[in-house]
Amino acid sequence: MSSTVTMNNYQYLYGDYATQIDTFDYPNVPQGYCITFQEGFVGFVLRPAAVVCNGDLIDQYSGTTQTLQASQYTIVHE
Repeated sequence: MSSTVTMNNYQYLYGDYATQIDTFDYPNVPQGYCITFQEGFVGFVLRPAAVVCNGDLIDQYSGTTQTLQASQYTIVHE
């Protein structure tokens, strides 16, 4: 099942948008998986690149659900 993941109160740290706060929706993130999004404009606002995970992650090797945080290897892979 896919759903939209919302990131509330993102604060820009650098560039023209520094100190501004925004909310972004990342659509179609499958339950138990991570998906990458490239930097891009949503309307006139620059949405930052992100690796977005939805819920507990599924271990593709064993088929079990892991309730731990994503490892550095998962993030680098995505």
